Amino acid sequence: MTKAVELTLIVLIMALPMCLQANPAPTLADLHWMQGSWQGQVGGTEDSPQILEETWSKAAAGTQLAMVRMRTAKQTIFAELITMSLTYTRKEDNFTIQVMLTEGNQFVAELSAVGDI
Repeated sequence: MTKAVELTLIVLIMALPMCLQANPAPTLADLHWMQGSWQGQVGGTEDSPQILEETWSKAAAGTQLAMVRMRTAKQTIFAELITMSLTYTRKEDNFTIQVMLTEGNQFVAELSAVGDI
């Protein structure tokens, strides 16, 4: 799992409770604040910092896409495309949210939250 996916999972873990407060049946649209371009130093040295860049699309057709690149000033370390989808199910007073992340056609991570409403 790449640093980009790890950082995405951390952000989503923090965001899922907010999604439930904002909407009793959350969708990817509740993560609209992820839309846009972001970058920051995530490693390297002062002379050669490693920069992580992410560009997230608007959610549409059940998915949200991200283009991710890790680079230094002189080289690209990696680039990837992340596809995120969200499934929400509710049974009586319980809920389950699943967020699936894929790179290309390969499943890379799943985040699940279960709780009481």
